Amino acid sequence: MKRAGYILLHMNSLNGKSILIAGASGYLGGFVLRAARERGLRTRILVRKTSQAQPLAKWSDEIVEARATEAGSVAGITRGMDYVFSSIGITRQRDGLTYRDVDLGANLNLLRDAGQTGVKRFVYVSVLNPQVFGTNPMVAAKEEFCRILQSSELPGLIIRPTGFFNDMREFYEMARRGRVYLFGNGRTRINPVHGADLAAFIMDALARAESGASLSSARPSGDTFADFSAGNVLNAYANMNTGEVKNTACVELDVGGPQIYTQNEIARLAFEVLKKPVKVTHVPAWIGSLVAALLRIFNRRLYAIVDFILKGSETDMVGPPSGTHSLRSFYRELRAANQSR
Repeated sequence: MKRAGYILLHMNSLNGKSILIAGASGYLGGFVLRAARERGLRTRILVRKTSQAQPLAKWSDEIVEARATEAGSVAGITRGMDYVFSSIGITRQRDGLTYRDVDLGANLNLLRDAGQTGVKRFVYVSVLNPQVFGTNPMVAAKEEFCRILQSSELPGLIIRPTGFFNDMREFYEMARRGRVYLFGNGRTRINPVHGADLAAFIMDALARAESGASLSSARPSGDTFADFSAGNVLNAYANMNTGEVKNTACVELDVGGPQIYTQNEIARLAFEVLKKPVKVTHVPAWIGSLVAALLRIFNRRLYAIVDFILKGSETDMVGPPSGTHSLRSFYRELRAANQSR
């Protein structure tokens, strides 16, 4: 009842507003698109190919085909928008682009455009506890963009989820094949969040901001890394070492799902849903480090993924709980989908 009353109080603050959603064809972006329409926002989505947008058409007021990695391609794309949401990042692209090209460069192009067109707030999704991942190229590119957003004059909202249910699919797929492999002892904890719950969390945060309510921040803006310096987003790179940091309304919010699991518990849950005997192999962390070191030489893209998984398996990734979806139900849905094929 408390949550229902809260939504009724604030949801009208978004009605009639507009949002550009970059990354709508991805796991989280699709949920954000649907949540935005449910809150009464006018939606414009950015896709690399119009064919990607066909499943999203019923929630989209406007579909724009463009390449965010090319500044000219997205010039003016944020015009008329109140908000920009971006979950753009490298996933399965095979076009030779790097994490700096996409996770940093593409988002920087959108931010530059938003800074010129009067956008009210830029929402960006990064990762929880970025310091855990050190120089991992995927996280480093995301965090460099976060630093620029924090130092720009445009109000920002940086969302730091623990991990998505979709990421937990790999546990299920390994269990389906008969054995789950985990780096380390499997005792580290995580409370992953469903895309629908995270989308609702983001819309709630925007609604609070629009209605004038404060956005509680898990940390002061700017301390994602120990030190950074940048000027206005339009000339951020030119001023990275000037020592000037602008005080802007950029808020960081950590978030996780409603239930905390160890990695061992996630593996057992997957086997339980599949009605298979539990078979888990714990791979020593030093072996994972050796594999990552070799991949760093021969396959930088795969190295970043393995390094991310390895470092994430060494530290608890637990954020403030939000949402109602359970991982058990998610795994049951996967099982039902597999059986219907």
